[in-house]
Amino acid sequence: MNSNAFFAKLDRPDKAMTLRLSPPFSKLRRSCKILLCLAALLLPDFSFGATSYYLCPLKTHGIDRETMETFRILLYIEISEAGGKVDLLQDCASPTRNLKSPNAARIKGSIRRLGQKIIPMLVLSSETGQERIYSLVLKEIEEFDIAAKRFASAIVNKTDIAIPELGQVIQAEVPTEARRGVNNSLYFRLGGMSPIGKNYDSGEGVLFSVGAWSETKGFAIEKTFGIRKSTAHPNDYNSFWEYSTKLGALRILGTTDTAFIAGGGFGLFLLGDKYLKTVVESPMGLRTTHVEKRSGTSYGGGFYGKAGILLFRTYSVRMTATVEYSLAFAKTHWDSRPQSLGFSIGIIY
Repeated sequence: MNSNAFFAKLDRPDKAMTLRLSPPFSKLRRSCKILLCLAALLLPDFSFGATSYYLCPLKTHGIDRETMETFRILLYIEISEAGGKVDLLQDCASPTRNLKSPNAARIKGSIRRLGQKIIPMLVLSSETGQERIYSLVLKEIEEFDIAAKRFASAIVNKTDIAIPELGQVIQAEVPTEARRGVNNSLYFRLGGMSPIGKNYDSGEGVLFSVGAWSETKGFAIEKTFGIRKSTAHPNDYNSFWEYSTKLGALRILGTTDTAFIAGGGFGLFLLGDKYLKTVVESPMGLRTTHVEKRSGTSYGGGFYGKAGILLFRTYSVRMTATVEYSLAFAKTHWDSRPQSLGFSIGIIY
């Protein structure tokens, strides 16, 4: 198109004019469109540009308020460490807070228990009406610190929290070795015992044991050497004693500082007794009686069962309070299968 024709078109605005670009300019235009599309897909979303966050109280379902506040504090710490400015609010509707800054966002949500799972859900909302929802599924309260770190990274650093392998946080964040580790400790017990059944006449007494305690997340193995001795008779007659070595397994029902334990095992028993026996003799037709002091020992296998409470589980020094039933297949003066029932307090460290 020459210059005269171009200006002629300008004199007649009612006629449409088409300006054709040369082939090199057309290719440049297409390249720019492609680059803009790629930038929209790959570059982070700057539309939600909050730099300060107001952490509101979370709604709870099946979770007590103290537990919810613990999670909020962990989340506050992790957001701060991730570079965000965060403030804990007791009431998001408080008029003393200036929440209308374009760079501010509220963090609301809930934390609920669903069966054995715990589901925290956070809603990040800005004053412009934008919202983002984040949620995770936890196996237990002890995973709160991991969940808080994941939430903070997603909120502040815009990382993706919704990938499938993060559905169970413990599998994604904790190495297998840490979850399957064994804590080995010494175990001491002291308490009282009472023979039961036919063996009851030998009298109540004390028990003591020392051994090894190997504990995992929900299971414990104990290996002990113990002594039981009746002390009801000061002269040591009409008495009973027992030495035993035992191996048992216990199920730990819970992951909090106080957990129930129950289980049992088998052992080897060395038993002894002392007793007074009335002897009747009739030498040469003359009947006489007298009392003799006698004693005896026996040994054999047996088993035991126990149940109780494990205290201070998350500490290096723990305690147990247990009731234990024991049966030995070894005949004594008192019983062919002596049994006993004991109560003890134990220390694990």
